[in-house]
Amino acid sequence: MHDLTKIRKSFDELVLNRLNDEVLKRNCIDENEELITEDLLNRR
Repeated sequence: MHDLTKIRKSFDELVLNRLNDEVLKRNCIDENEELITEDLLNRR
């Protein structure tokens, strides 16, 4: 599970670095929010 945590953190950092504040606001994404949730990881 540790690897998934690292993947999630890296993904969040990568995505958030490429999006500007306006895009985040428009899509109701908080910078501190995890973009990949446990529910999403468990889906096929």
